[in-house]
Amino acid sequence: MSITGKPYSATEAVEMGLVTHLADKEVIEVQVNALASLICNSAPLAIQSGMRSLQELKHIPQNEQHTFLKSELDKLLQTADAKEGALAFKEKREAVWKGK
Repeated sequence: MSITGKPYSATEAVEMGLVTHLADKEVIEVQVNALASLICNSAPLAIQSGMRSLQELKHIPQNEQHTFLKSELDKLLQTADAKEGALAFKEKREAVWKGK
């Protein structure tokens, strides 16, 4: 794309996997704020771990990626935040994240 400079429509960008969602300009701010709120209410430790794993994934051979991701998930599932998240879900309440 950067070599040819060819412009793509929003629909084409979705079809190529460059973007995951389209929003009309009248509602984009509301949708962005809703997504930001959802992320901010999630476990910071899990978000950090996920972002770090995503960055590391590109340096791991494809045939080892599943094992790597499973290992990272197993580590997360042992955290206090994972236990709190499951308990909060069971008790139908907001989780109180500790970052541990």
